Amino acid sequence: MIARPLSRCVSSSASSADWLVVGGGPCGVVAAGLLANDAGSKKGSVHWVDEQRFETLGRFGNYQSVPGNTPVSIFRDVLSTIGGNGFYKDQALREANALSPRDSIQGSKTLLSCPKPDLTCDLSLAIDALSDVSLRLRTESPNIVSHDERRLEKLVLEDDGTWRAELWRDDDVTEINSRRVILVPGRVPSATPPELQQEPAIHVVPVEDAVAPDRLQAVAKQQPVDRWVVVGNSHTGMLVAMNLVKRCGVRPEDITVMSRSPLCFAEARPGPPPYTKFDGTGLKGSVALWARDGEASKLDTQRYTEKEGWASQLRRGTSETVGVVFANGFVTEGSAMPEVVTAAGRVAFPDKCLPPETYDGYTGRLNLGPSVGEGHTLFGCGFGFPEVWDDVEGHSEQRVGFNTVFVEHVQRIIKAANGMPSHAGKQDQHRDPLLQRQA
Repeated sequence: MIARPLSRCVSSSASSADWLVVGGGPCGVVAAGLLANDAGSKKGSVHWVDEQRFETLGRFGNYQSVPGNTPVSIFRDVLSTIGGNGFYKDQALREANALSPRDSIQGSKTLLSCPKPDLTCDLSLAIDALSDVSLRLRTESPNIVSHDERRLEKLVLEDDGTWRAELWRDDDVTEINSRRVILVPGRVPSATPPELQQEPAIHVVPVEDAVAPDRLQAVAKQQPVDRWVVVGNSHTGMLVAMNLVKRCGVRPEDITVMSRSPLCFAEARPGPPPYTKFDGTGLKGSVALWARDGEASKLDTQRYTEKEGWASQLRRGTSETVGVVFANGFVTEGSAMPEVVTAAGRVAFPDKCLPPETYDGYTGRLNLGPSVGEGHTLFGCGFGFPEVWDDVEGHSEQRVGFNTVFVEHVQRIIKAANGMPSHAGKQDQHRDPLLQRQA
């Protein structure tokens, strides 16, 4: 990020907060809600910022028609945890006043009215409920939660361990001092290979359009092709393949799914304690059911390699027109990061994809270099900074999502930042020096 000179419009005195939360997407709402509960019990304060309008829920608001992969019961649990009685009141209001259309999976207008809470639903129901919870957080307790639609441009670590934040809107800047900061950015799809821009027979469809059945249907109708290729067989890739077959009428035989590994399904394990193996990477919900169906077995499957050019792998030596969706990864852009300054100088982040060593995936604490160490209070979580989790069978993976395990991860971050044991097991305590001192 290019540092901006301070505007003459800078506020003369900075306000202060116990927590600064950056990000208004679904994980940002959860983090702000949990921190509001924690701050309210301690007479503390939370300042919540997002550079977009909070009503958009980051990018999440674009996915109304997308079938979710999280059971309705988990959505309910998370939203009632952060929204309390307000969640139930808002759901009743939506149901009574027909404020929401019915979803395509359960035929319901709200999460609470879904007849089968163990099944999934369209994301529209979760988006509506999240919007209500976000609004209550921003309006009901202004003495606990303040908010602002500004961009965090700079964080300076002061000598006393607090953070001075510069928040910009256009050319106007305000400052806030916070004891702790939690960054909750989203992720963006990996960049399309530039070589494909010179291939007139290859039509790349943005993955954000391909996961939404109605938008993909419109694209497929407007730009008919001979064959479709989906790159990636994770939940996103198989959701695109399902949309092509079920909503666009494409024959499974005319769809090639290219991947580097076999299909992986989320698997419930009894424990103790109960857990889900491949929770962060396996197929779930309606996509998992369809992928096990006989229709999905007719898909053409191939392995891809990044050593060979994409154009030749997609054309396969034919003159067919090809529709392509790259569903093989999302990245956290370094350009979304604020400038971070410590006593040792500026912490450098790459402009493109943030590497894994940017932060500790177990604790959420950012890596600011050896001069700062690991006792600071700058954290990252959510889609931009996924949790790393080891199951009891020794499998390690990234877990990310709007679910109860994310709630537990944020609660551990709060306890670590407050200097309290997380009670999350040896995995967390041996990786966090702050918790080691408390153990």
